Amino acid sequence: PHPTHSSLEQSLEWVERLKPRRAFFTHIAHELGHEATNAVLPPHVRLAYDGLRLDL
Repeated sequence: PHPTHSSLEQSLEWVERLKPRRAFFTHIAHELGHEATNAVLPPHVRLAYDGLRLDL
């Protein structure tokens, strides 16, 4: 990854440490397929996508 960006593995480590109920990753490299990556992520972690709306 870019030196100022986190890898997928680093991002998952942050999720493990912070323990949010849900997490959405943004600015993920295009080389990672959206559906294939979501399939291997924990159930409470997903890749964000253009147009995603979250109710807070």
